[in-house]
Amino acid sequence: MGLRVKLLSTSYGSDSQLQPLTTFLINGHITVDAGSLGLGLPPERQGDITDVIITHPHQDHTASLPIHVAEAFTVLKQPIKVHGTKSVIDSLREHTFNDSIWPDFTKINLIGSDRPTLEYSIIEEGVPFQVGEIRATAVSVNHIVPTVGVAIEDKNASVVFTSDTYKTDKIWDLANSLENLKAVFIDCSFPNDMAQLAEASKHLTPQLIVEEMEKLKRPTHVFAVHIKPQQRERVLTEIAALNRHDFSPAVVGHEYDW
Repeated sequence: MGLRVKLLSTSYGSDSQLQPLTTFLINGHITVDAGSLGLGLPPERQGDITDVIITHPHQDHTASLPIHVAEAFTVLKQPIKVHGTKSVIDSLREHTFNDSIWPDFTKINLIGSDRPTLEYSIIEEGVPFQVGEIRATAVSVNHIVPTVGVAIEDKNASVVFTSDTYKTDKIWDLANSLENLKAVFIDCSFPNDMAQLAEASKHLTPQLIVEEMEKLKRPTHVFAVHIKPQQRERVLTEIAALNRHDFSPAVVGHEYDW
């Protein structure tokens, strides 16, 4: 098997293509973000997750991380390591795992172990870091809170996740530097006639993505994600009307393998 990427459903067993929450599952045990992590896996797979990369602290990207940690707790064999910038880790410590909203699992050991259930790993923008068998690199993107997009690489392929962003540059510079770039998963929240809202909230539309793709200097496929459920059909219609072979919506629940 190669580099495997799946956009998790917001609820296990559902074939819905709606994306109110965001989690990408990498190679079956690593995730980029955790919005739907605690909801989109069957019970027998919950203990498989070893590492979680958080791009920013908005709840559609973090909401079910605490649920996942609690539900996986009894079957975990090693700590879940959460990777994020200092601002992300600080937010999780202060606003989520704070012994008020949710228990602080960095202080709760695994069953039969002296190791904690949850560990934090602070990442630096532009500095590659190893996560199991893959190498990851985060760079800042253009959202209303500090946010990073992430490139994932193994020996055969590389994939980029923009996370939530408006017009931006560093993520494209990073994409252009990668060997064997296979895909870019890009924020496409709103239809074209909501461009003003997209700008105010720092998200993208299909037309804005076409403009952003001009910054991509190598052939690859661009997948639209983070499509707002209320606007989904309009966004899909607009993407289809572009009639581009290199730009399409990602399929929730499908495992892409490169």
